[in-house]
Amino acid sequence: MHFKLFFIACLLAAGFLPVNAMVWRVNNTAGIQADFKTLNELIQNGHVSDGDTVYVEGSADNYSVSTSLTKRLIFFGPGYLLNENSGLQVLTLMATINSITLDSLASGSQFYGLRLNQIYAGSSVDNIKIARCSLSVYSTGTAIPNTRMTGWEISQNMLNYVTFSTGFMLDGLVFRNNIVTQNTNFGGGLNMLFRNNIFLGLNRIADAYVSNNYFANINAPVFVNCTVRYNMSQYSSAPILAALPASAFNIVGRSLADVFVNTGSADARYQLTATSPARGAGEPVNGVTPDIGAFGTGDPYRLSGIPQIPSVYAMSVPANVPSSATSMTVTLSTRSNN
Repeated sequence: MHFKLFFIACLLAAGFLPVNAMVWRVNNTAGIQADFKTLNELIQNGHVSDGDTVYVEGSADNYSVSTSLTKRLIFFGPGYLLNENSGLQVLTLMATINSITLDSLASGSQFYGLRLNQIYAGSSVDNIKIARCSLSVYSTGTAIPNTRMTGWEISQNMLNYVTFSTGFMLDGLVFRNNIVTQNTNFGGGLNMLFRNNIFLGLNRIADAYVSNNYFANINAPVFVNCTVRYNMSQYSSAPILAALPASAFNIVGRSLADVFVNTGSADARYQLTATSPARGAGEPVNGVTPDIGAFGTGDPYRLSGIPQIPSVYAMSVPANVPSSATSMTVTLSTRSNN
């Protein structure tokens, strides 16, 4: 209970929790006392309401969800790659959700610090925010004609596949400061923004403003009805030149080795070197010229997807306590995360 009160205080201080909302703990580890063992129990429980916050705790076992999310909830996990990026969380287990499907009633939900193996969305799911997660995103089923999915933000994530098939109309999507390791396919949308991402695979982007991104694949990305400016590519072959014209301040022929440190954890390796040509090569905004890539801008990618709530990054517990002792001293080291 002390942990839960501490977590509620942190959420209130960070501005995530309305004063009338509830906080719920989910942990499927044997012997751990939590509000729920499974996410199915949480979703189906009548006491869990729209606007509540859910802390999905790290576990050696994945969380399975066999029902659609039908409530507007805010989810927090501890982050990912915690064994690779040391000193971020004292407990390094991830909170991994095998798959989750978003119902239209889940519109307005937010996800932070989770490992989402698969997240599916159908038509008419609006105002979803996925930030600082490791995940794959898919559209599912058949899009309802003439419907739009509005207000999505996918930011500061490490993604595998991202696929929204033709017919799923994304209106106002913001896709920024992500590292995408494989393919992306955005079939269509309106007023979409793709800024400060790293794309390592094949890409199809339609109806978007595309700037400050790095494209690593030898094949040219496919842009349909897009404005493409201030981007960088690893290759300089003819298809790339057509997709990223120099007349729009795009730069080609800059290898991964030229641009990134290429050492360390799976995400830290995409930080820029001190002499990277991506430094200060982005599109100027309000007099500021940002870097190209996921670590550019004032709100960059965060290692391991550490969510923007306080974390315990170190703990000291006495190795031995005398049998006559009535107390012991435990030291916790905490930090805020913006």
